[in-house]
Amino acid sequence: MKKVFLVWGLIAAFGSDLQATVLTFDVDGLPNGHILSNDYGDRVSCSKMGVFHYGLESGITPNVTVTYAGDHTWSAFPTFWTTDYNDLLNVIENESDGDTGYQVIFQADPNTLVRLESFDVGNWGGQVNVPEIRVTDGDGAILFQMTNVTLPASSVKQHIHFEMPSEVRGSKLTLRVDTANLGGASDNIGLDNIRFSQDPSAPRPSIDIDNSGIVDLNDLARLLEYWLVIPAPANLDVVVDCRIDLNDFARLASFWMATPPPQDE
Repeated sequence: MKKVFLVWGLIAAFGSDLQATVLTFDVDGLPNGHILSNDYGDRVSCSKMGVFHYGLESGITPNVTVTYAGDHTWSAFPTFWTTDYNDLLNVIENESDGDTGYQVIFQADPNTLVRLESFDVGNWGGQVNVPEIRVTDGDGAILFQMTNVTLPASSVKQHIHFEMPSEVRGSKLTLRVDTANLGGASDNIGLDNIRFSQDPSAPRPSIDIDNSGIVDLNDLARLLEYWLVIPAPANLDVVVDCRIDLNDFARLASFWMATPPPQDE
């Protein structure tokens, strides 16, 4: 994950209300050129789920699943690669030379929407023009589209970053990278740091942990029992990031000796 994204972790400290998952494609023990499991990104509720790592900021996406597909049945997508896609670290790419494109598909549960917020694109080889990058909804309507996207050579340590407009949301979203006409360079186009969120956000547990009607030492004591424990008990993880730390303490302190409002808004 590129260092600039670590800034989000600092912004999130002490009670941010961001609710988003970042697919950083950090996977324990996965070597270059191996296929990434299609389970990566499904129903994210912790920053570490088994061998999978995610950027959480202050949010989770337990009501969204993610799938990956190349255009052809023989597509080797998503293939994992660690470096040399400009300055990105850990990307997914389509190892099948000559494939015409690939998709990352986000599916929300009923009564939930998914919003695609941003993503990074990197290049492994010489400068290249990607024919099209687009996002469509479940009906195929185009919500975002860029054509003839120029990616600098991999020796230029600067990837391309895309921020999505707010209307890129729906019950289903498909992010498609068109690699038609790239021939043997089709596997040079990598994705990283795909940031998405769900609406409505996953509810947070009550800061009034013991349900006494006031936030006091009893609630603090319960919190301290699991200090720095990962994964944290869900009923104690008041900022919903799967760990008990200063973020939880800061949120509890903000209602100290007070009755939290409904749903701790």
